Amino acid sequence: MVVYKICLCPNDNPHRGRGTTRAKGKGGRCLNTCFRNNQNLIHDSVVTHLTKAVHGGDLRVFKQEHQPFPLCNKRTDITVKSLNDLSKAVCYFDATVTNKTAKRSDRPKSIKLSDKNHTDCCPQMNGSYVRDSYLYQASTLTKNLLYAGARKHNYNNGDRSPAPTIYPFGMNTQGGFCDFAVLTLKQMANKKFKHSFATKRKLDWLKAQWVNETCRDLQAKVIKTAAFCHNRALHDLFPRSYRLLFSTGSFNSITSPFSNEPDVQRVQRDRSEG
Repeated sequence: MVVYKICLCPNDNPHRGRGTTRAKGKGGRCLNTCFRNNQNLIHDSVVTHLTKAVHGGDLRVFKQEHQPFPLCNKRTDITVKSLNDLSKAVCYFDATVTNKTAKRSDRPKSIKLSDKNHTDCCPQMNGSYVRDSYLYQASTLTKNLLYAGARKHNYNNGDRSPAPTIYPFGMNTQGGFCDFAVLTLKQMANKKFKHSFATKRKLDWLKAQWVNETCRDLQAKVIKTAAFCHNRALHDLFPRSYRLLFSTGSFNSITSPFSNEPDVQRVQRDRSEG
């Protein structure tokens, strides 16, 4: 039986985005995203379900990469449009699923979003409170900084068109949400039920229920897909040991969790240069 150190990823192949180094801090959990197409599979599961959840009412959602800033090669994952004008996007989503976990010493503080947090492409969030956690730093703040830089770059090159609204949507492989992602779902709930004829009390309940169910289903998708990816990596790296440990039970299948969901597809990625 092959035994590997808990503090070191067992995948000896070059890791995506990190050259030949391995994530010592993640240990075996690094297999969730470092092996084969695991990273894309987890990401696409989030984008797929988020697209299906937001779609409906007055909103039409398209799961396709888009380049909102023509002069900068930075792409979003989801395009949201309104039935009133399908030629113009209401907003975009840029999903990020990180494999990081919080340190025990982390005590995130609540911060009030403002322009200094690089919310140039989502000014609707100004005045909202989020926890300045590792997940916010790794997903939302990083993406906001990128798109704020792209907007400034376009402006300096003579583009005076209105900046598109872009919402970073951050999660981790344990099913945790960035506070900014939950606030984004609340924004979408307001748009999704905009033309509802329900009373105010019933409408507030419908919005809250939709946000709750969307978060619950996204958590289930991410956790299920991460478990499948880790299980498949162990099966490929240690086939003999895997058969001894998981010869029976629920872990003996390496079938994709999406095998019974034909409507789940990968994001249509545009490889053309911006």
